[in-house]
Amino acid sequence: MELSQLQAFVAVAEAGGFSRAATRLVSTQPTLSRQVQALETELGRPLFDRLGRRVELTSFGRESLERVRAILGQAEALATAGKAASGEATGLLRLGVADSVALERFPHLLLRFRRNHPLVRVHVRTASSPDILGWVRVGRCDAGLCMLPRLHPELNLVELWDDRFVCLVPPEHPFARRGEDEPVSLAEFAAERQIAIQRGTLSHQMLVSAFHAEGLPYVPDMTFDSFHLVVDMILTGMGVGIASAIVAESALEAGRVARVEVDPIDALHRSIGLVTHAERAVDGALAAFVAEVAPNTESHTV
Repeated sequence: MELSQLQAFVAVAEAGGFSRAATRLVSTQPTLSRQVQALETELGRPLFDRLGRRVELTSFGRESLERVRAILGQAEALATAGKAASGEATGLLRLGVADSVALERFPHLLLRFRRNHPLVRVHVRTASSPDILGWVRVGRCDAGLCMLPRLHPELNLVELWDDRFVCLVPPEHPFARRGEDEPVSLAEFAAERQIAIQRGTLSHQMLVSAFHAEGLPYVPDMTFDSFHLVVDMILTGMGVGIASAIVAESALEAGRVARVEVDPIDALHRSIGLVTHAERAVDGALAAFVAEVAPNTESHTV
């Protein structure tokens, strides 16, 4: 009796047929049929009634299904335990990811991590950076990828990406046609219809401070919960706005939006990185993720 035969039996029972089961297992119908027949021969009783293209479990098949599932579960647990003992990461990893990171850099990072650590189960939640910092602080997430505060006594902060703020306008906007000898002032930019990231985010707080430093109010006409929506609204011609350079990169390269230089905003940067709790152990799945994301970081504090 082989595990592959047991897996074939469960797959056919759950799929209700050999063809659909073969698709699920990335196998062929004749291969599964031979495996099930070999298992039935060894058991001495049929597991399925063949009804044309359809199959149904016999009474013996129904009795056997849960037993076989239990056997396969124990085999999987044994394999997992063996790999864990050999040092391979296992378990659950709970991540909080800021929207701008999730839709740009994170998918490629997660794909690489899953390939290197297939036994780790990853749960991902997206939110604003302040929410993610709070989740890591109280233990609702093991780690976060988000905009970093300057300091946080309870958290370890590792910068991964340096992101700039960029002032964006639709390509046909008069600001986009100005030359280098005709710079756009922040007062001029502020007088336009503003599309902005929503209040309560660290990015919004930075922009409010930059405007106030120039003696200007920052009162957007429209606010959205992600920089992707800010960029999308600007390219439709609904107004101008300030966004993350990482998020705006593809739209700028495609010419769907135009960047204008505005000195106080061009000087703004935000740090995006990895957040873990300063007093909780970094081991298992979390240790593997930290090593994948920040391999050259000896201490998780900045």
